[in-house]
Amino acid sequence: MINYSPATLLLISATGAVVKAAAAFNPQFQSISGFGTISPSPPHVIGNVRKTTDGRNLLTGNPTCLQKQQHSDISSSSTSRCVLSMSHGSNATPLPLSQSDLERLQGARNRCKTIPIMILDAMLPKQRLEFHSDDPRFRKLIEYTLCNANGTLGMIGLNPQSGRPLNNGVIVSLTPDNVKEEYTADRESNVISISVQGLERFEVQGSPWQDETKSFYTADIELLQDRVETLTLEERKDAQILNAFMPNLVERWLDWVVNKEKMASMDALMADIGPMPNNIGDRAFWVAALINPIPSLGVCLEIRPVMLSCTNDLDRIKLATASIQASIDHISGKKSLF
Repeated sequence: MINYSPATLLLISATGAVVKAAAAFNPQFQSISGFGTISPSPPHVIGNVRKTTDGRNLLTGNPTCLQKQQHSDISSSSTSRCVLSMSHGSNATPLPLSQSDLERLQGARNRCKTIPIMILDAMLPKQRLEFHSDDPRFRKLIEYTLCNANGTLGMIGLNPQSGRPLNNGVIVSLTPDNVKEEYTADRESNVISISVQGLERFEVQGSPWQDETKSFYTADIELLQDRVETLTLEERKDAQILNAFMPNLVERWLDWVVNKEKMASMDALMADIGPMPNNIGDRAFWVAALINPIPSLGVCLEIRPVMLSCTNDLDRIKLATASIQASIDHISGKKSLF
């Protein structure tokens, strides 16, 4: 039996749902103000943010497009160096790296990419998001992504407490098949629509920079899928226990959702996220995507930003466990979340 502190058990309480996400924004993305109309100063948020009944920030109107500062070549980063040196006075002796060191450095370098970034909503792997806009900056972002970034776009959301951009997000892939263009009824503008699914997770590294037209941001990012995470033996055991218990919680949650006649919106969701994975971290993300989808079912607090900012599988499975149990209590009438 795992004994958790009250702070852990209340991780997703109404007053602390984004405790970890509160420090997860990148200060290089300039401040975004409040929950009302967003400040027009960079980064430009075109549209409004309103707070939903389940505590989410919903961006309405046009998307937030980030903008450019200065570019630094990833190849010049420390991950590309193949030797270390030990300095004694004016003399420096190269210290050759072992093969395992070189492999780790190469792995870190391979995880680094430079991609265009868009702030719209916090997405999790396998979640689907649809959006359309007639804003010229959105068009430029999409055109650049398709023509210059092999369709790779980084999607990040806003911190629900501060309204500032998060530092973690997911890769989405744009193709001619999921990008559509059509004219408005008055033929005065054409609308670009996208339908994308969350892929790999990433973390923004360093300062973003504007494109030449000042329409969007580009940033250096690190893919997180293969980043090494360290847990103690006791922590791994705790994570395994929670992971083993999760199918029972999911079954109970689905039963309550069926009873509340919400299954009409669940079919497409289940098709997107697929069957529940066995891996602890993947399972935690899957549960969060299930109970806190886009758009929300209104039965869970906004946990996607917190899940993205978790740094190890134990924190992720703890969050998923506490969240789904709180959602069950809410749906069953035991304890209201809102």
